[in-house]
Amino acid sequence: PSVSLFCVSSGYCLAASARRGDRLRDRAQFCIRRSFRIHPPFVAALLIAWSASHIAWSGPCCAGLSPWILNFTHLSMPASELVQHMFFPGTAQGFMPVGWTLEVEMVFSMLLPLFVLLAREGHWSLALGLSLWALFQREPAYTGQIYAIHFVLGILVYEASGRIAVIMKRAPRATPLALALVAAYAT
Repeated sequence: PSVSLFCVSSGYCLAASARRGDRLRDRAQFCIRRSFRIHPPFVAALLIAWSASHIAWSGPCCAGLSPWILNFTHLSMPASELVQHMFFPGTAQGFMPVGWTLEVEMVFSMLLPLFVLLAREGHWSLALGLSLWALFQREPAYTGQIYAIHFVLGILVYEASGRIAVIMKRAPRATPLALALVAAYAT
C-alpha cells in the first residue's frame, strides 16, 4: 500500500511538473530533468555498493556499521557487468536491492508526458484504459507495470484538482477528515 500511495503522489507531482510547458521541447526537457534527478544518484550508489563489496569488512572496526554496508560482503560482480548495470536503474544483481523503485520511477517519468497528454487532450479514460491494459497483460513486458494504474490515478487527480476543489468547498466540513480516515484505513 505505501508503494502504491507513493506512485499516486508521484503521478500527481510529476503531472504538475510536466504541465509547465506544452511544447514538445518542454516535454523533452521534463524527461531530461527527471533522468538527471534519478540516474546520477543511482550510479553513485551503485559504485559505492560495488566498491564496498571489495573491502574486507570484519573485526572491531566494523561493529557499528550499517547492515546495508555489510550486506555487500558476499556479493561480487565483474567490472564489465557493473558497467552494463549503470545504463538504467535496477537492482543490479542485488547490489541495489531497492533499485527497482528507481527503475519504476524512471520508466514512468519517461511515459508521464504521454499519459498527461492523453488525460488532457484526449479523455481521462484513455490514460486509465492504457494503464489498465498494462495491468492485465498475461505476460508483462515489465514487472513494474502494475504501478501504471497508480501513476495514472495521480495524474488524473491532478488534472481534476480544480473540479475536486469546487466539490470540497461545497461538501460538509467533516468531509476532509472522513476522507483522511478512509485513506489511513486503506493503507
